[in-house]
Amino acid sequence: MSKNENAGINEYKYEKSRDFDGRFFALHYMSYGLLQQFHACMEIFAVIKGKVDAVINGQHHLIGDGDVLLINSFEMHSYTTEGETEVACILIGNECLNEFEQQYHGYEFITRFKDRQRALEIIDLIVKIEKEQQNYDLFEQKGYSDLLFSKIVKGGGVRLKTWAGNAKISNIIKYIYENSEKDMSLKNIAAAFNYAPMSVSHMFSHFVGSDLRSFVNEVRIQKAYRMLNDKKYSNHSVLDVASYCGFNSAATFYRAYRKRYGVTPRR
Repeated sequence: MSKNENAGINEYKYEKSRDFDGRFFALHYMSYGLLQQFHACMEIFAVIKGKVDAVINGQHHLIGDGDVLLINSFEMHSYTTEGETEVACILIGNECLNEFEQQYHGYEFITRFKDRQRALEIIDLIVKIEKEQQNYDLFEQKGYSDLLFSKIVKGGGVRLKTWAGNAKISNIIKYIYENSEKDMSLKNIAAAFNYAPMSVSHMFSHFVGSDLRSFVNEVRIQKAYRMLNDKKYSNHSVLDVASYCGFNSAATFYRAYRKRYGVTPRR
């Protein structure tokens, strides 16, 4: 299998799993990078061997062997690697995150986790979880999540939420994510939050680094990708999927899909 095929398979696993708020899912694999993503789950991302340039909410983080990054729900992130790199990550959704959020209401995860010893312990746990997760019930998922959160808290991995703007843009992103099949115009989104349209546009440019239309199409095209690769939707045509995800124009859908994935969507 070529490195591009392997990277594509791992990205699909990642994409497919990340769309469920309640997901508890770990991956351990050789990577060549990941395109820009966001998801409802929080994520712990680690480099086991190699070098990575990760971009989270527009900020670059150069990390290597034994380094851990913490990614809050709906934070935009991507990374590139220097050649083949061994990485591990775990996505933790609402079912395993709710109790922690109740205890640490008003807190967020710090992106760069700096406790070296606990970082290595977290990596070992993720690798263990990846091997055994198919046999876990919800109690075990919550138990391992709590153990990971305990190490994060003891290692100084949380802080009080800082910018009010971060909360605003996170809520807007979540709204788009959950309603992307609807008319997501600047006017409609601004009205949903009682913001001025120019204020929403400015927040997107500042925090996301993208214009609103491009971002909405990105959300839609990623949802379409997952549906086209999910057997549950095998009886839906490509255009049915495009329409379900909010695309009113077949030409726009095909153009966005080719730009994102380099191939034409097909069944």
